[in-house]
Amino acid sequence: MSAFGFPRRKQYTLDDKGKLVFKKGVVTIEQVEKDDWPKIKKVVINQGAKVIERYALCRCEELTAVSLPSTVVKIGKLSFMGCKKLAAISLPPRLLQICSEAFQGCKQLPSDLIEKLPVSDMQIAEDAFKNTPLHDQCIARHSELFLKYGVEREQYTIDGEGTLVFKEGVETITRITDADVEKIKEVVFNDGAKVIGEHAFHDCTKLPTDFIDKLPSSIIKISRYAFLDTPLREQGIERSIELLQYTLVNWGDKLVFKKGVEIIEGVEECDKDRVKAVVINDGAKVIGAGAFYGCEELTAVHLPRTVVEICSKAFANCQNLDYNFKDSLPTTVVKIASDAFECECAVPSSCR
Repeated sequence: MSAFGFPRRKQYTLDDKGKLVFKKGVVTIEQVEKDDWPKIKKVVINQGAKVIERYALCRCEELTAVSLPSTVVKIGKLSFMGCKKLAAISLPPRLLQICSEAFQGCKQLPSDLIEKLPVSDMQIAEDAFKNTPLHDQCIARHSELFLKYGVEREQYTIDGEGTLVFKEGVETITRITDADVEKIKEVVFNDGAKVIGEHAFHDCTKLPTDFIDKLPSSIIKISRYAFLDTPLREQGIERSIELLQYTLVNWGDKLVFKKGVEIIEGVEECDKDRVKAVVINDGAKVIGAGAFYGCEELTAVHLPRTVVEICSKAFANCQNLDYNFKDSLPTTVVKIASDAFECECAVPSSCR
């Protein structure tokens, strides 16, 4: 069993002297079993292994030595966290990434470990050596690499001048990595960007004051929390409300969808816990997947005769909605997903 209780075939052998050896052919080093943590004293990782996964050898408090092959390119988040006796380890020359808190609390690491890191465009998290004597060296190396090479993330790249460029194909912008928020001075959106998601620019305090005014026309939705803890918070909320498909009436108890909306995409998370009534505009054709999922206070919905389709989980888990309203749907509705009105709650009033 893994530390989280999932059965799997062991990637390694462990002898009675505490020597753990990963088997030939293992490419991704996964977390060792919790029962083995206190037994492990030395680890040998097989040639050909490329990635040390998150938590792989965390909390192995008796671990003193690790042999990494030259093939390893990534050391994952928290992978050696809490290995407080780890004193013998060298980092391979082709290493490309050391993730957040990888060596947190490893207080006996060689003092020259970071000095011997390969001079390349590798990524090293600022907190990779948190709570160790190497923390300050790590921050200095992180800053040096950032200024020289910039950083590439899943959704964007950011250079040493603080210019962040979103990659082609990114439609929904998720939260900027904490390590980058204080560095961003300019943002370049890709042509297809549509949604600025929850907390996307949270803590990005150095964005220009006209940032929101200059957002591309392709942006059709902004989370109300997208600019939390920044000088742009109020502007962000105003623009978010402007872009909503609906207006809020009676302090948010009632949602009225705007004229011209054809596909009902749904309710913002921050509105779900208070909406009691929904009026969908004439001209709307499709109630999108999960549109009103989990609107627990919703009791009444007006559907116009223009609606032809209700998608998966559109009204699922609306536990106070009278599910008998399915019988009085407009005759124009010709397609209803089998789980559109699914109710998973324990004892909802609408399902009794």
